[in-house]
Amino acid sequence: MVWFFERNQESMRLITAYDNDTKEFVATVMWSHGRDDQTRFASLDAFRNWLKSLEDSLAREHWRSSGPPVLLPDGWPDERLERS
Repeated sequence: MVWFFERNQESMRLITAYDNDTKEFVATVMWSHGRDDQTRFASLDAFRNWLKSLEDSLAREHWRSSGPPVLLPDGWPDERLERS
């Protein structure tokens, strides 16, 4: 999925996906100034905790959603995942 955020003249995209080859959750933050940050997570709980932390940080820094999330056709687990 892709989420879009903006603050003043800045924009940011958050892309979340699942890498079936490595069995990792992947979050990529793409900043309008050109920097991309990618983080990988071995467990769903770690991924969810990171997302919650990012959401809290964006709210504190006055970022706001700039549109609905977009579903990507790829990036989903090939099989059901067990919660860790």
